[in-house]
Amino acid sequence: MATFEAGLLTLVEAIKAMESWVILLRPFAVPRVKPEGYAENIENCGKNIDLVAKKTEASVVAARCEDWTEDGPVASVEGVQSIGEELAASLVGGESCGARDAELDDMIVDKNELFFHRHRPQNETYLMLFRKHEQGNNVVELPRFDPLVEALDQKIWGRATNRK
Repeated sequence: MATFEAGLLTLVEAIKAMESWVILLRPFAVPRVKPEGYAENIENCGKNIDLVAKKTEASVVAARCEDWTEDGPVASVEGVQSIGEELAASLVGGESCGARDAELDDMIVDKNELFFHRHRPQNETYLMLFRKHEQGNNVVELPRFDPLVEALDQKIWGRATNRK
């Protein structure tokens, strides 16, 4: 745990030096796999995260999940939603917005798709890897996704913050 705390402290300080916002998520237990000392390790890890957060003035979020899939320690759709609601409440305050916003959901999907195509183009081998001699000149088009992603991100934040 001392190694974990020291490493996390170094990481958080490096991120803060870049003038970025740091949010630490306390771990939560998952079902089934419970080796000896599991609960103590989860608790100690959380305490170390709290110590690092206090030293660096980083935000800490403690989420929990009660709803898991049947085939392993993976949160179900409802579980992911409950984690998301707890995170949102901790980060921006207030209660859940309640009903889903289909237009907001579509905007998020569109933004994520643009981001994906920017960073994982379908023809990556031809653009950047061992066949770039064939179509490598087209790699200049990838950064053109950035303003599109940024514009959608701003629209998403605007719509999400106006839903309260």
